[in-house]
Amino acid sequence: MTAGTVEAAAEAALAGSLVVFPTDTVYGIGTRPDRPEATAGLFRAKGRERGTALPVLVPSLHVAREVAAFDERAERLAAAFWPGGLTLILPRTVASSIPQLLKLPSRAIVHGQIRCAMQVYCQSG
Repeated sequence: MTAGTVEAAAEAALAGSLVVFPTDTVYGIGTRPDRPEATAGLFRAKGRERGTALPVLVPSLHVAREVAAFDERAERLAAAFWPGGLTLILPRTVASSIPQLLKLPSRAIVHGQIRCAMQVYCQSG
């Protein structure tokens, strides 16, 4: 993927479109988790029921702490295994309405998309 492709994918996701990208473990389909119409499209595309939790990809531990409540154990796990394939299941913060299944991927392409969009992505593998 070129930088232009990553930027185009980030722009599409910011607009609420679905994007497909490689992650550490699978190819994912993602969009903005903060737009109900965008996540509804993701559920439709995957044929999943709306109540199913979806992992949220974050660009940094700092952003992860904004959307989920980290305790000492979660901090240690994140320090040891992020970036990488680990998914943490954590309570939401008061300010967050997005799901609490968090991943900080190590794939450069995914990081580029997330950083380009300056958002977190909702992913379905």
